[in-house]
Parts: sequence; structure tokens; C-alpha cells
Amino acid sequence: MSTDENPRFAVVPEPCGTWTVWDGLRNEPATLGDGILIGLNRRKAEAACGVLIRTHETHRDRVELKGRYANS
Repeated sequence: MSTDENPRFAVVPEPCGTWTVWDGLRNEPATLGDGILIGLNRRKAEAACGVLIRTHETHRDRVELKGRYANS
């Protein structure tokens, strides 16, 4: 589970000046589709991270709603 202190996805700098989107739950670089999100420029890394965050939040909300109505 992610918290504000430990978000599920974050953009982190690489030593060579590029950026990685990090998956804090899996403790490895995040993926989007078939791509591993490493070696990106900052703008692309931030955009991909935003997509992953929104997708993760939407999925979590749907699961939560489904659970609420499962016992109805």
C-alpha cells in the first residue's frame, strides 16, 4: 500500500542525467504497456508517472466500490 510519504509511483533521477519512474510497491522500475520506464527525459518520466498514478487510483476506487456493493 502506498502513502503520501511512500507513493506507489515516483520519478527519480538516474546518475547519467535521465529519469526513471519507480514503482514503490514492487521496488523496481515501473512499466507502462510493454515498456520499462527507465532512461527517460524528465518531461516524459513525469507524464508517464502521472498516467500510472491516475490509473492506479481509478483501479483502486473501482475495487473499493465493488467491495462495498458485493454484500448488498
